[in-house]
Amino acid sequence: MHHLTGEKRVLALLKAGCDAEFPENFFDAPLYLADLHAYVALKTANRDYLDDAVDHWIAAFPESKCPPVYLPYNSQWSRRKAMMLRTGHLLQYAFWKWPKGK
Repeated sequence: MHHLTGEKRVLALLKAGCDAEFPENFFDAPLYLADLHAYVALKTANRDYLDDAVDHWIAAFPESKCPPVYLPYNSQWSRRKAMMLRTGHLLQYAFWKWPKGK
């Protein structure tokens, strides 16, 4: 929403979400928090948010470097693999666009 509108209040809410402590009982939250922090880092030029985004991504990455795409005896995508495909893009984009030397 902020990307489309540039609304300052929306960015303030996103920043507040980055500044707030997130309960650790949400197992998949770090995947989404990584992108949230990366976006806010890019929009505010705050390297601390980008560092937090990396920490969240590391926490969310599976122990196996090759998590299964399909589960045995099941034609459905594994939930974890699908989540990995759709998250992390903003983190990659932030590093791509981050000013060199900062």
